[in-house]
Amino acid sequence: MIKKVSIKLSHSLIYGGLAIVDLHGEDECIDFDVLKGQDIQILVGGRGKRVSEHDAARFEKELRDLIRKHGALDKTGTYIITAS
Repeated sequence: MIKKVSIKLSHSLIYGGLAIVDLHGEDECIDFDVLKGQDIQILVGGRGKRVSEHDAARFEKELRDLIRKHGALDKTGTYIITAS
């Protein structure tokens, strides 16, 4: 489950961010990249190493849903999305 998200926005096609997630009962900070295009693509860093493939795929879907819900890529700046 994602708890908080911070995205650094710019005018390029690739954005970077951090998220606080519940990973096996512990709060963990993960990094991710967002590729803006026809369909938003999210790539979680540390995939297959720090974060399992299964968890990374789940976080990517949750992040994509949150970003769409809040229209995050339509804004410029740095801000936090609360997942609750």
